[in-house]
Amino acid sequence: MIDVEAIPYTVTHSSSFMDFKGRELISEKMLAYMDSCFAKYTDKQQTILSVGNISVSREVDELITEKYPIQEADYIMCTLCHDRHWTLLVGVVKGKYWAFLNSLPKDHHKEILNDVVQKLHGDVGESFDTDIRIWLINYPSGVPTQINSIDCGMFVCKYMEELVKHEDVDWEQHKNFQDKMTLFRVELAYAILCSFAK
Repeated sequence: MIDVEAIPYTVTHSSSFMDFKGRELISEKMLAYMDSCFAKYTDKQQTILSVGNISVSREVDELITEKYPIQEADYIMCTLCHDRHWTLLVGVVKGKYWAFLNSLPKDHHKEILNDVVQKLHGDVGESFDTDIRIWLINYPSGVPTQINSIDCGMFVCKYMEELVKHEDVDWEQHKNFQDKMTLFRVELAYAILCSFAK
């Protein structure tokens, strides 16, 4: 098994994404959108992907075409990678608070939360009817946790899936996430494959 956290941190520039194997499998609409994004960052020579610690560097508001629907959303989900560990910061729009979901709870993973909220406010703060910087940050109890150092990304995917499917998630009902991790990985790989086959 490959330890994702052991993969060397390398940088790929957007110019290399303009011509890639498998372009013909992607719908024309999605391809046009991707190319416009890649072309913009090729011109700016900005890094949009880091292999190993996967992170996309861009201004959030540059990829949001209509800002008004944010008020209609239930959640704003921010996936975070800090200290080579994936977590999920969720903005509960109607409740006006943040929820931080972490499958490997450690205090130092919380260090960047205020910076993330500050950055988000700078990018799209005018889209909200309140100041998101003063929203309280909650740490939900009973959130499923991992027993190794490599499953954090899958835990984040499952957190998001449960939030989208259920208005109020009873995390105590999902304590077996770790036991089903192999199944979750297969399901995700299958979903990605099917999305390209459309």
